[in-house]
Amino acid sequence: HDWGVVAERGFVELGLQARVDRRLGQIEDVLGEVLESAAGRLDFAFVDAEHQGPPTLRYFEQMLPHLSERAVVVFDDIAFNRHMYSAWRTIKRHPGVGIGVNIGRMGLVTLASRNH
Repeated sequence: HDWGVVAERGFVELGLQARVDRRLGQIEDVLGEVLESAAGRLDFAFVDAEHQGPPTLRYFEQMLPHLSERAVVVFDDIAFNRHMYSAWRTIKRHPGVGIGVNIGRMGLVTLASRNH
C-alpha cells in the first residue's frame, strides 16, 4: 500500500484536506521543518515512526515546545517492543504531559497546563 495516498483519501473523505499538513519521509528529515512551520500551533500529531524507544523520546521532546496548549499527540504501536513500551511509559510520566492513556495499540497524551 501507498499509505500516503490512503491517508490523503481519508482526509478528503472527511473534508479535512485544508486543515491537515501531511508529510511523508524520514521523520528526522521532516520533523524539524514541520515544527518550525507550526510555530506553536500544532494541535494534533500522530507519530508512527521507526518503533524504537530512544528516537521516539527524542521526537516527543522535539515536538513539545511547538505544541498548542490543547494539543493531542498519538503514538502508534506503543507495545511494538519493550523499548517502545518503555519510551511510552516515560512519555506518560513526563512533566509536560497532563494525561496519558493507552488506547489499544496506541498511546494518547494531552499536555499539562502551562498556566501553573
